[in-house]
Amino acid sequence: MLDVVTLGVVAVPGGAGGFIIGSVIIKRLSLSVEKQLRAMFLLAVVCMLTMSMFFVQCDTAPLARLTDRSFTQHSSHDIQYDTIEEFNVDSKAEYSA
Repeated sequence: MLDVVTLGVVAVPGGAGGFIIGSVIIKRLSLSVEKQLRAMFLLAVVCMLTMSMFFVQCDTAPLARLTDRSFTQHSSHDIQYDTIEEFNVDSKAEYSA
């Protein structure tokens, strides 16, 4: 329920603010329908180009006991894990006992 309220608190004022600001910009610049469509197309292209930056991936940050080889040695016994799955299986067995 709280997520719906939060969405409404963000979306409704954002939509109303965008509507009002857009109306003011159109009125101040005296944009015709053709100019409005050109501006809308240009902004849509800019948004698509900036959204593509989310698909750029960086190297995975080392996480202790998962991806960093120096932390994969188990402290209670002398076992070296080659994969995360091996570590997870051993950890589940250790913590369930």
